[in-house]
Amino acid sequence: MINTKILVLALVALVIIVASAYLISAKIIGGKGALYAKGVGTAVLKGSGKIAVRGTGVITVENYSPNRVRVWMKGHGTRILRGNTLICRGSGEIIVEGSNIIVHIRTLTPSSEVLAYGKGWIVLEGEGVFRTWKD
Repeated sequence: MINTKILVLALVALVIIVASAYLISAKIIGGKGALYAKGVGTAVLKGSGKIAVRGTGVITVENYSPNRVRVWMKGHGTRILRGNTLICRGSGEIIVEGSNIIVHIRTLTPSSEVLAYGKGWIVLEGEGVFRTWKD
């Protein structure tokens, strides 16, 4: 009887820990300010500002304000433009600056970094660390 209670409590504790880890792995942050994130995962940003990414992965920039987005790339990879969407794959650095944009970032190495400043929201999912600063 005692062993059954201990087993049930242990399973409940394990479920709570797993559920907490799942909830912690996805963060939604909105407002105005800056964000730094490092790790492996996915980030989706929507708004206006400047984003710098360093590492290996795939970045998709959706531009909803023609002539208001600038992209600088340094490194190795491919760059494909399809309508209002730019897809970049590879390793190195990329800087995106603009307004009314959606940026999807998929990092593939733990040393990948994202630094963003502006106004809007971001969804982070994966393994790593992040920090925000509000204006």
